[in-house]
Amino acid sequence: MCHRVSRLRSDQGNSVLEFVVFFAAGLFLIFALSSNFESDLRSRMAALSMANDALRVWQISGELHAAKSAAAQTALAFLFDQDEWKISFDENCTSGNLQRVESRVGQVIEIAQGAC
Repeated sequence: MCHRVSRLRSDQGNSVLEFVVFFAAGLFLIFALSSNFESDLRSRMAALSMANDALRVWQISGELHAAKSAAAQTALAFLFDQDEWKISFDENCTSGNLQRVESRVGQVIEIAQGAC
């Protein structure tokens, strides 16, 4: 005498198909998060490099025009358009005898400071 065990209705799904669907959803989520992380990291690196390069040129040459040009060259190296970044200089050397350069790329702000 042979007894057949009936399967539950919920067990009748295709496990391979379920695995592929959940794997694809997880993979999509990982790619979406890593894309956002890469964009933020790229903006942060560009802003910091721009601020440091502009400060270095400003300290050596003493000319803001040359410092702004250095920042523009750095932004170009990171493939950012002119409207995606901004740089500002604190020309007063009063706060602790420091020159201050602030760069903004997207929502990221980086500051570089150096001796007057």
